[in-house]
This record gives sequence, C-alpha cells and structure tokens, in this order.
Amino acid sequence: MKGASTYMLDTLQARGYRVTKTRRELCTELAKASHPLTIRELAELVNSDEASVYRFVHLLQKEDLVHEITTRGERPRFEFKNEHHHHVVCTGCGKVAHVPCAYTPQVPKDSLSGFAEVNDHDLTFYGTCLACV
Repeated sequence: MKGASTYMLDTLQARGYRVTKTRRELCTELAKASHPLTIRELAELVNSDEASVYRFVHLLQKEDLVHEITTRGERPRFEFKNEHHHHVVCTGCGKVAHVPCAYTPQVPKDSLSGFAEVNDHDLTFYGTCLACV
C-alpha cells in the first residue's frame, strides 16, 4: 500500500519532521501490514532497535497517523489509521485480524453522565482462529 506510506511521510515532512531511511521503511511496513504489528515486529522488519521504533511509532500516533490496538495480556500493536474497523483476537495464539464495520455506533446522550462528548471507541472480539482449533 504505497499510498498510505507516502501519505504518512508527506504529512510528517509538511509538519517539519525529518524523514530518514528507517522512518521510510517503518512507514512502508505499517502501510503494507495486513494486521497490527508490535514494536518488536516492526523493529525486526526494518532491522532497527526497539527504542528508536518505539519513539517513531509514538510520534506517528501523536500526529494521528497510526492507531494503537491493546488486547488482553498482549503487547500493544500499531497500524496505519485508515478506514474504521474493529479487531478479532485469537485467545490461543494472539493472531489479530480486521473486522470491517459499516457504521459507527452512537452513544445515547442521556448515558453520557459527566461527559461532554464521545469522540472515539474501540471494539475487540475474542475467539479462536482456525489454526488453534
């Protein structure tokens, strides 16, 4: 998915951030990933240290270009922030897959006691993948 990688890099450059070889590689890996990746997985893919990858991924997160997925008992995973979707996680092996979502659920105003608004949500399904059955 070259378009997503280019979008991330162009956005960073426009906001005054340096674009290094490793940052290009990380954006490429995030853009082409079929599932959310951990910091360790990203570091291995681009042959870099985890600390550097962690700092860059959190920069991407701060700039609203990647989304953090946190699942039970697992390390956080990250993915390019694109169309709205949810996730399903295998409780056996930890595999994560996308679940398309055609709508964004609305929270009834009368249940927002103490909140002015709700601006995001996260929904994760848990089950067993075919490899773990």
